[in-house]
Amino acid sequence: MGADGEWRVVIGTRIDHQGAAILYKSKDFRSWNRSLSPFPLSNITTFWECPELYPVICNGKSGLDTSVISVQGKDIKHVLKASFNDHDYYILGKYDPESDRYDVDADFMKSKEWLRYDYGRFYASKSFYDGEKKRRILWSWVCESDTAPDAIQKGWSGLQVII
Repeated sequence: MGADGEWRVVIGTRIDHQGAAILYKSKDFRSWNRSLSPFPLSNITTFWECPELYPVICNGKSGLDTSVISVQGKDIKHVLKASFNDHDYYILGKYDPESDRYDVDADFMKSKEWLRYDYGRFYASKSFYDGEKKRRILWSWVCESDTAPDAIQKGWSGLQVII
């Protein structure tokens, strides 16, 4: 929730064949309105899944409470994470809760500017902030590299991990 008393949620989508995240706001958690300020689009992706936006401290080891997304400061950046192209990626930037703008630190339209969230087989990860231990907990689907017949024979495919 922002200082303005509004809840915020980021959803993944596709706009004009480009992957994107859209911010919605609500005062009552029932009626949601799309923010007028669009988040950046990516012409190297077609659809974003499981996006997240949360603050981080650049020069520290503790996490930040994401229920207060309006956290600001010179050492505070905001991570925009999304799942696409079989991996999870993120980009750093600054989120301004007054204008609902997210300004990236680098031109993320270039694929090498996206940072991989994990170099394994993570996909569709989500996270939450553990206020007790001041850390971020991540869970994700992990796709195995088995063939379809192997998965059928085993009776399952993929697994859920928590980090």
